[in-house]
Amino acid sequence: MDKNMVINQLKWSVQALALEAKEQVSCFPSFVVVTDELLLEFDNWYNAALANFPDFFSQEQQVVLMKLNAHLDSHSIQDEFKSEIEELEQYTFWAVLRALAKDVLRIMDWEQGIPPSGRAAYIQTI
Repeated sequence: MDKNMVINQLKWSVQALALEAKEQVSCFPSFVVVTDELLLEFDNWYNAALANFPDFFSQEQQVVLMKLNAHLDSHSIQDEFKSEIEELEQYTFWAVLRALAKDVLRIMDWEQGIPPSGRAAYIQTI
C-alpha cells in the first residue's frame, strides 16, 4: 500500500466526518447511504493506516484517532429519523463525531474542508 495514498484517504474521511450535515450529504452520490459511507470510509482507512504505518502517528495523534474510532464503534441505529439529513442534523452521535473529527484535524495539522470529489468510486447496483 502506498503510504501517502492511505494517509490522504484517512485525512479525507476525517474531513468528511467534520463537515456539517448538508455538506456531508453533498460529498456522496445520491444513491449511497451517506451515514453508512461516512462510517465505513473512516473505518477502512483508519484500520489500513494503523495496520500498515503504525509509526507514522505520534502518541497524541493515536489518542485522538482512537477516541474518534471508539465513538464510531458506539454507533447504534436510530429509527426515529425520517431522512438521512434529519439524522445527521439531530442525532447527538453525529454532533459528537463532528467535534471529535475536528479535534483529529487540529492535532494532525490537517486542513478542515470538503474532501476531493474523486477520492472514491461508488457503484450503483440495480
